[in-house]
Amino acid sequence: MNEIFRLAAAAGCTKVRGIYLPTAKNGIVAEFYEEFGFARTEDSATRKEFELEVRKYQVRSTKIDVARRAYEAG
Repeated sequence: MNEIFRLAAAAGCTKVRGIYLPTAKNGIVAEFYEEFGFARTEDSATRKEFELEVRKYQVRSTKIDVARRAYEAG
């Protein structure tokens, strides 16, 4: 998520939006967006939409180390 918001900020985006589609297998991540501070903008039995302003995102500590970003290689 840190990288998504870093890229969004670099691209001049003001919001990041996400969609959760409830299924039998992905119920384990049903609260994923809310745990990152996203606000729910749509809620139905078949889909939930969320958004978060880029400036409000809180960077989280992670054990993931991005050594090289292939999409930025030049």
